[in-house]
Amino acid sequence: MKKIFFVCLALMLYIQASQACDACGSGLNLQLGLIPNLQRNYLGIRYQQFHFYSHDEHVSLNETQAHSHEIFRTVEIYGNFSLSRRIQVFASLPYKISSRETAYKTYTIRGIGDAQILIRYKLLETKSKFTQTLFLSSGIKFVTGKYNEVQQGSLLHEYLQCGSGSYDFPFHINYIFKKDKFIFNSDLYYLMKSENKMKYKFGNSMGVNAQCYYQINKQQTVFMPQIGLVYAMNEKDKRNNEIERISGSQQLLGQIGIDFYYKKIGVICNWQPTLLQQHNNGLSKSSGRLQTSFVYTMK
Repeated sequence: MKKIFFVCLALMLYIQASQACDACGSGLNLQLGLIPNLQRNYLGIRYQQFHFYSHDEHVSLNETQAHSHEIFRTVEIYGNFSLSRRIQVFASLPYKISSRETAYKTYTIRGIGDAQILIRYKLLETKSKFTQTLFLSSGIKFVTGKYNEVQQGSLLHEYLQCGSGSYDFPFHINYIFKKDKFIFNSDLYYLMKSENKMKYKFGNSMGVNAQCYYQINKQQTVFMPQIGLVYAMNEKDKRNNEIERISGSQQLLGQIGIDFYYKKIGVICNWQPTLLQQHNNGLSKSSGRLQTSFVYTMK
């Protein structure tokens, strides 16, 4: 039962939002979660949604035309495959639906996002009265999503594009502590981004998160209430090697949710309310994030 629980918790790889909305502060939300069992493989699908509200710095906030509403939705397919006792490969491919609504126009773009692959290495595993596991990961995000979409005669904003047009390089550390029914999980990540062919470079991203879980076993079923915090930061973007003044972000999110596992099937749901935020020099605000994942484990 414990092995099933650990492997099913293939939660939270969220690289897919890194280009859909750099202002959202998510640059690369690498929450690889509790995946310490390298002898098992899994496939998963995840849905994520979040909203942004923005205004033009040159127009008063009480003017209707100053406001825009952005919605970012992603459906992501991901999988993990063991190569040895210590090494595994993680891959994901997102499908994105992004929209922006203003008083005058509505834009909607759909398409495949940027695929990515990570190599994960188990550096540490100790087992005594408690268990500790430490993973190091790195990889590459490819250019598979369209990044020069034109609608209504205009090139869409970089944040609305399905891809970034750049090859980016993630670095990630995942630490897991487990004692009895209590589990602590923490992730530290950094995403180094490159310039695309349009001479646009999204700002590098970093973040850290921590979650606490309590494991409740009922026969072949496991319930996992969770609570945590997520901090994310994006540096300012550059166009033609010049800093984009209205870019960059920082935000602190809460996290509350529950995970449910039955045999080889896992369902994970959580809500991340925004606690503190600073996006685009204060011109944008986020309403938080909703995430749902389904996982199937294989031998």
